[in-house]
Order: sequence, then structure tokens, then C-alpha cells
Amino acid sequence: GCVGSPVQFTDVSVGSGEWEWNFREGSTSDEQNPKFIYDEPGNYAITLFSSDTLGCSGFATMDIPFTVHSRPEATMNVQNLSGCTPFTPAITNTTTGATQYQWNFGDGSAIMNDVVPTYAYSTSGTYALSLIALNAAGCADTTQIDSLHALMVPIASLNFENTEGCRPLNVQFSNESTYLESPGYQLLIADSVTFSNPDFDLSLINPGYYSIEFQVQNSNGCADTVIY
Repeated sequence: GCVGSPVQFTDVSVGSGEWEWNFREGSTSDEQNPKFIYDEPGNYAITLFSSDTLGCSGFATMDIPFTVHSRPEATMNVQNLSGCTPFTPAITNTTTGATQYQWNFGDGSAIMNDVVPTYAYSTSGTYALSLIALNAAGCADTTQIDSLHALMVPIASLNFENTEGCRPLNVQFSNESTYLESPGYQLLIADSVTFSNPDFDLSLINPGYYSIEFQVQNSNGCADTVIY
């Protein structure tokens, strides 16, 4: 058995009507089929004294001491609880006494068994990261971090026509960005002109080739930039 887990004991004596189980010093039960929880690891001698309605009694001791195993202590740290997708949490496994690990990232992906896993969340959302640690005896402990935040990253896209022509060249810009979350915009043209609103008309007077750099940043700090 494992520390902290109920152990089921079953009476197999015949004709008994009263029972007295002794699990360890000071811990007894008068139930026929009791459960008992050990809070310390060790080897324990289990005894049963039973009697029938006529006063006849019997005494039995388990041939092999009952062994209770300690549990591992599952602990972990995550340095970065949030980040832009693809978001990779920086995990440190500080578990003691374990030989196997089961990591559940809370997004429906497969369980990972690495000592220290590397995983990236590709979809924005809030996730719970849980760890089950097991030792060689099969005893387990679990721990969980409830709130890992994978933040939405915008995809910057700007549509415009009239890419060449006689001056003044009138260009109409329209924002076609996606995955937006209270975004802010910055549009840089010819390294000198900046606009905060991506839907506008612009008249270019000076002849030449113009580069366009368009950046979208969500309120969560995640950003994307496209250059035309």
C-alpha cells in the first residue's frame, strides 16, 4: 500500500460474529471488513481476533508483514506563466522520490513522460498544467498549476491598390488583419510617415519607391509586422 491511501482488509474466517482487528499499536477496528489509512511508511503486522455467538474464538496474524510505501512529492515551477503563441512554458521539475512522470498540458494533447518536458501551446487560451509523479512502488502524488495563459498573436495584413502611377499617387489602405484583441497599429512609409489608423487614403507626391512597414499589436503585447 501507499501512505495516505485506504487499505481494504477482508475477513475470511468462518462463523464469526465479532471481530477485533489490530493494524498497529493503538489502531483497531471492530468491523468485519474495515478500511485503514497508514500515515507512515513501514512494515506492519496485522492481527485479527474473532469470536462466534457461542464464545468460541480464534486469532490470526498475517504471514507476511504488510508493507506501506512512502509517496513521492510532486512539485514544479514555471518561470513564465504567460506568453504569445506559440507559448512554451519554462518548466522546472523539483519533484523528489519519483521514477516516472505524467505531464498533462490541459489542451487535449498526449501525456508526456519526460523528466522535464518541452511543449508549445499553439492555440490561445488559459490552460491547467498537471503533473503526476510515481515511484517504483506505484505510489503517486500530483500537483497542478491552474493558469497558464497562451496569448493571441495577430496576423498583420494590409490591402492597398494603385501601387504605381503618376504623381500625386493616391493610395487607399484598408486593414485586413486577423486574430485581433483591442489592437493598436503603426504604419511606416518611406521611414518617415507614421499613422495609427490603418484605414486611410494617402497621396504620395514625391517620385520614388516606397517601402511600407505595418505593425499590429494586441492589447496583450503580442505583435506581428509585415513589410511590403
